[in-house]
Amino acid sequence: MDSPAIAPDEHVRALRGLLRINRISRTARCFLPEVLRIARKLGRKRLTLLDVACGGGDVPLHLRALAQRHGVELQLILADRSALVLEHARRQAGDIPVQAIVCEALSESLPRC
Repeated sequence: MDSPAIAPDEHVRALRGLLRINRISRTARCFLPEVLRIARKLGRKRLTLLDVACGGGDVPLHLRALAQRHGVELQLILADRSALVLEHARRQAGDIPVQAIVCEALSESLPRC
């Protein structure tokens, strides 16, 4: 899935498969307690979450919805080396504002939050 030579339609199919895996494994729910702990510790109702190698963005988007139910708003920054992946994530986000950054995390500086 990380190969730059992968065809766009195959890439999107792989992202959909990853979405199913993340839902079944409840990946976003695994991160929720830590997000809530950090929000309590800092005394904040709004946090910024940077997801590096975000894939289709399903985990941070679901985590944002879960956190919101607990009164914590997550501002999302999604970073990936693939513009196609980030466009897919933007479509998945719909009206949810996300900042998307194309970058190679292993060789470029990451954005400051």
